[in-house]
Amino acid sequence: MEFQDRKSTYPGRITLRHLDKNGSVTSEETCEIVFADQPTAEGTPLNASTFNQLIADIMSKVTNVQGPKGDKGERGAQGASGTNGAYITSITVTKV
Repeated sequence: MEFQDRKSTYPGRITLRHLDKNGSVTSEETCEIVFADQPTAEGTPLNASTFNQLIADIMSKVTNVQGPKGDKGERGAQGASGTNGAYITSITVTKV
């Protein structure tokens, strides 16, 4: 799987639809999203490059580890250089 960035013709634009109480569109207007939150740190960009690098980093850590045991007790495919009998039982993601 490879992530790809979304490419839009009009970045930052949205269309607001005004609805009546029945959910029917009564009018709409095109607006532009402008962030005015004055961040103290930009943070990590959420784009294809960042996610693809994350996958590559994870895969480089688990390349030499076998997959989990299947229903019949067999081990998953072995990594390129062997595993000394280790296998993955779970992956934990911790919010920092």
